[in-house]
Amino acid sequence: MARRLLAVGVVLLATTAFAQEPPDLPACYYSEAPGTAKQARLANGVTAEVRRSDDADATEEACTLRVTDATGRVALSRTAFNARVMPATGNDLDGDGVVDAVLSVDDGGGNRCCWNTIVVTLSSPPRVRAEVPEPLGWQFDPVRKRFVAEEILAFYQLGPDMASSPVALRFHRLGAAGFEDVTGDYCADLLDPLGRGPFSRDDDRALLTPARMAAARAGTGDAFTNEQTGLAAIAMALQYHVCGRPKNADALLNEAFPPAVAAGMRDRVAAAVSSYRPK
Repeated sequence: MARRLLAVGVVLLATTAFAQEPPDLPACYYSEAPGTAKQARLANGVTAEVRRSDDADATEEACTLRVTDATGRVALSRTAFNARVMPATGNDLDGDGVVDAVLSVDDGGGNRCCWNTIVVTLSSPPRVRAEVPEPLGWQFDPVRKRFVAEEILAFYQLGPDMASSPVALRFHRLGAAGFEDVTGDYCADLLDPLGRGPFSRDDDRALLTPARMAAARAGTGDAFTNEQTGLAAIAMALQYHVCGRPKNADALLNEAFPPAVAAGMRDRVAAAVSSYRPK
């Protein structure tokens, strides 16, 4: 799987696959010219429009995202720094026979947050199906024949810098009551040392060879390689915790860190994961 990257709070996913992807999806950014407006015509006469405020000095309320039905009735309106119509738009994400739109607004202005995820069912009339404060990337699961939303948990406190921070993954499906955590369905793939494909962690596993872990534990070899090995071990330990396997997490950290460091790292990783609960 391509390595997940974080940039100014927006999740960039190289593995997302959709049944169809509408071209030229509109987006609005506070840096755009005042008065700029863009639209997308969606199913059942629904329109999604993003518009830059006419006020050149507007920042926190620079962009308005509005969804209207065929008669012009407003089904959704949000104002923020930035706003986008997302690539998963146009797919039936919950399998109810009606296609959906996925939208996102940024309340943080690029301060490494705060894009959210809004799902609007494109029925007649359209309605907000679910809304969460995290940015989610959608993938189609060909085995279970469903779409799932990938949430990337970035643990900035465990990395040398924000760009290199280790991450864990959670997966959600869109159910009757909104987003439902289905991470447990994917833990076997996520934790499989030989796993490949969109639900694997092969990018981190590739760095955790016996030779590299032995060198990192002994403190031999070059510092950069040892650091990368340690970060991969932390990422996989985080995933073990998210999947409810703390003993495996501790065992992996013991293999990848010197004995004098391992105990403290085990405690830091466990505390970091606990900070995300009870999401």
